[in-house]
Amino acid sequence: MLLKMANNIKQIKAIVLDVDGVLTDGKMIYSDSGESKVFYVRDGKGINLAQVAGLRIAIMTSENSLIIKRRAEKLKIEDAYLGIMNKLRSIKEFCSKYKLNLEEVAFVGDDINDIPALEVVGLPIAVNDAVEEVKNEVKKRGGIILPKAAKTVVKTIVQKASWCFLACRQKILMVFLLKSFIKNKKGSTK
Repeated sequence: MLLKMANNIKQIKAIVLDVDGVLTDGKMIYSDSGESKVFYVRDGKGINLAQVAGLRIAIMTSENSLIIKRRAEKLKIEDAYLGIMNKLRSIKEFCSKYKLNLEEVAFVGDDINDIPALEVVGLPIAVNDAVEEVKNEVKKRGGIILPKAAKTVVKTIVQKASWCFLACRQKILMVFLLKSFIKNKKGSTK
């Protein structure tokens, strides 16, 4: 299983991220002045580092929010798919746009509407507090469930391993995700 995962990581050229529950704490705050979201600021640095390393980053969410659009603009994410009800179709459109195979894409999700995308990408990833159906799909496909300590998804995937990823994006992803997988497996045997 580790060898399969390593091969999956090596071929990743793009990371597609859900927003609520992945790039945020999953809460929506409503007030008289409107809706607000809390984004993890360190994910911004992780996204920047991933882009510098040559990975294409996209966000894909069922929400159609000006807040998310502004966050994507600030992070220089060109591909912000907002108001998406069919993530499978949108993943395929994204791949077609950049001439990518589905196997070259990692998708990070947390909720039921992410499952169709997680079923087809090369590397399915779930945050630790994802719904059980998502975790089960990710496990079934040999993907990654991020450890509980991973509060900032992109930072955890990209920034934690080492700065050498600038020269070799696959090495950083492989090293960190394999470490996370091993740590997660050890934790699940207790």
